[in-house]
Amino acid sequence: VWFGSSGSDAAETVYDFLPAATRRRKIITFFGSHHGFTVGAHLLSGHAASSRYLQSPNVVKVPYPYCYRCPFRKGESCCNYPIDFLKKEVFTNICPPDDAAGILLEPIEGFAGELVPPDDFIPQLRELCDKHGMLLVDDEVKSGMGRTGKMLAIEHVGVKPDAVILGKPLASGMPLSAVVGRRRI
Repeated sequence: VWFGSSGSDAAETVYDFLPAATRRRKIITFFGSHHGFTVGAHLLSGHAASSRYLQSPNVVKVPYPYCYRCPFRKGESCCNYPIDFLKKEVFTNICPPDDAAGILLEPIEGFAGELVPPDDFIPQLRELCDKHGMLLVDDEVKSGMGRTGKMLAIEHVGVKPDAVILGKPLASGMPLSAVVGRRRI
């Protein structure tokens, strides 16, 4: 466990420790994601408010599934297309999986409009991470600590991440955050 004073601090920790733990350079995040307001957290974020000003060559951003407004314009078949896009395009042309330290996601994207992915999306990410030796990091700063009816939002799909970022509700408004991860991280 690593303690900090904000969700941004926790995201910064992931930005620093994930590549160090895996000896791989890249972190995959999602369009529309928001991981905080510090420099490292902005680099991880895929929301226009963050990514317009800062970019990192070590952060690869991919589309998040949005069945209602499909970024690929594929209609009903769009919901799981981001997984295919990740496997066929990103891993082939942008970031080989053996150079990806891990995938950082929000189980419910808050800044993007409270987007809830299809039930099988996060389990498929877990499978990809396991297959390629990447770590799955769950950002629960906004959705964790019982806000979705379970302690962590990711529990709704039965996936166990390698690390979890906790923040806002962790200390009932006091400035406290945490990254809780497996020992090897």
